[in-house]
Order: sequence, then C-alpha cells, then structure tokens
Amino acid sequence: MAFSFTVDLPAEVDLDKALATATKEAKKNGVDFSGDTSKGKVSAKGFAGSYVITDHKMTINIDKKPFFVSENMIIDGVSDVIKNIDQYL
Repeated sequence: MAFSFTVDLPAEVDLDKALATATKEAKKNGVDFSGDTSKGKVSAKGFAGSYVITDHKMTINIDKKPFFVSENMIIDGVSDVIKNIDQYL
C-alpha cells in the first residue's frame, strides 16, 4: 500500500552536497537513485518511491514496499538518517 510522509531537513544542510552523498551511498548499496534538489526517484530490493523537496521539507512517497516492513520502520529509518545527516556529509 502506498503512503507518504514529510520530514524537515536541517536549514544548514547544503542540499547539493547532501544529494551528491546520497547518490554515491545509494549506488554503493545497490539502490537506484535519480533526481535533484527538488524531486527524484529511488528503488531497491522491493522498494520504490519518490521525493519532493520544498523549503527544506522533504515529502517522501513510498509506492512499493515489502509487506513485512511497516510504514513506521521506514519513517523512523529515514528520520534517523536526516536527523544525523551531518555524519554522512
């Protein structure tokens, strides 16, 4: 079942740098990631989705996920990465 959620991106985050890092890490982990600092798509091993960024808010649309992965697991995982994004840059 498809679902969407929105997370705030820290204002101090350089979106271009974050996107470059995300693209690099995605490729290393077998994730197909394409997009820019306004919108994009991601897919990997049973997952498919897209994102839109407006005013340092990222809305993530999950179109496909494995049945055993809950919506909350995805939301918590993404939120944790964003909260600690400076560790990845």
